[in-house]
Amino acid sequence: GRAEERLRALFVASDMDGDGNLDFTEFTQMVHHVNSNKGHRELLRMYAEMTLNKTVECNTFVRVCRKFRFFTFEVGPLVKRQDPQTAAVFALLIDEWSKIEDVVLELLV
Repeated sequence: GRAEERLRALFVASDMDGDGNLDFTEFTQMVHHVNSNKGHRELLRMYAEMTLNKTVECNTFVRVCRKFRFFTFEVGPLVKRQDPQTAAVFALLIDEWSKIEDVVLELLV
């Protein structure tokens, strides 16, 4: 349906390197460009569930987004108020993940 089409379009637009996999950096950039009704913890839970299949390809992305009811979003700059520490927390998460991503992915193979 329409929600699935929007999610597929969001995936394609968010997959910056076009490799068919949404890595954590691409996911967090996508989160910053949509106005979602989801909190940061729930978004992290979504990504964690997506990565259970090792790679986050489009069908996995759509399935998990539908499960978490992540289809009421608007594309555009983030306008809702954020906890001032949110940006620092996400920057730290991205930094820490970049240090261990290769090892984690290797262990999952």
